[in-house]
Amino acid sequence: MSKNEFSPNYIVVLDTSAVLNMVDLQKLLPKNSEVWLPEAVFQEIISMEGRAKLAVINEILTPTQVSTEQKWIEKTRKIAKNIGINSRLSKVDIEVLAICLQTKTMEPSKKLLLLTDDRWMQNFAIQTNIPVRNIRFRKARKMKRWIFQCTSCKKEFAEGDQPDCPVCGGSLQPKRIASS
Repeated sequence: MSKNEFSPNYIVVLDTSAVLNMVDLQKLLPKNSEVWLPEAVFQEIISMEGRAKLAVINEILTPTQVSTEQKWIEKTRKIAKNIGINSRLSKVDIEVLAICLQTKTMEPSKKLLLLTDDRWMQNFAIQTNIPVRNIRFRKARKMKRWIFQCTSCKKEFAEGDQPDCPVCGGSLQPKRIASS
């Protein structure tokens, strides 16, 4: 997508992968966009290299630090569970996605863009009509639904919240199923 496809008043939400995979983010941003960086992302980045990248982003893009209400986090978890990816999203991923859902709902006059290389987050965004753009890695293109299958007994589960199969103790692996 080119910058010409975007109109002013964009809110661009960065996740941790956007910071850590930082390229020239200014080239990825729509004109006249406001950059948001969730508080959880600030807290998650602890490496020296990550902190250095965060400092560059703070200086060049001057992002607004944002958070969300618990009700949006709960709504996001519920949607992720229905998609079958709740266990694959971290607490920070959930907060970033909750901010996107809240913004999409509460500020419909502003356009929204999520920047992430996280495929699980991209899948969530596609299924909830949140515009998403990748940074370095190939973007998820289709909506995908997931179940979890035991590698030993092959029993399938709707959600893989536990790392091991409750039937035989084997490990659970995600398995893509047809989208609805």
